[in-house]
Amino acid sequence: MIESLSDIVEKRIAKLSLKRPLEATRVCEAYFVAIKEINKLIAEKTEPLFYKNRILTVSVPSSSFANELLMCQHMVVKKINENLKEELVTRIRYQIRR
Repeated sequence: MIESLSDIVEKRIAKLSLKRPLEATRVCEAYFVAIKEINKLIAEKTEPLFYKNRILTVSVPSSSFANELLMCQHMVVKKINENLKEELVTRIRYQIRR
């Protein structure tokens, strides 16, 4: 039986322990797409920092940005997961830049 190229690549990624870093990169890219759709100003002022245990941590310039994002967090998480076509993010954590 002949394996598809995508199956071969998936197995190689798993063997090389690249799945988590690639997943984190996909989540961060999906965040930018989602947040730009919701509010371009917020997209310009925020930056995804890291992704772990289905939680995306995002850097924000102030508590007011964090509060604004908290109010639309459900929508952002939904859009991220829609863009990824799988549920990888359950919530977003906000970290104020110093």
